[in-house]
Amino acid sequence: MSKRVTLYNQAISQLASQYSAVTVDFFHTTIFTNTATLADDGNHPNAAGYDIITNIWLNASTQSLKRLRSNKK
Repeated sequence: MSKRVTLYNQAISQLASQYSAVTVDFFHTTIFTNTATLADDGNHPNAAGYDIITNIWLNASTQSLKRLRSNKK
């Protein structure tokens, strides 16, 4: 499965570059494997996991907005 995910992620990254889209890579994080960030079902994030996800998205969005603003100057 990891090989297939890697291939999908590569394809997504290529398309994102082509369209100047922002992507966020959760595959290389421990959010979905660390018991400290997983809900009791072992599949979904708990509150701590969602906090990390939120911060990752916030950082990606902030960086994207900074690039957009600098390109307009």
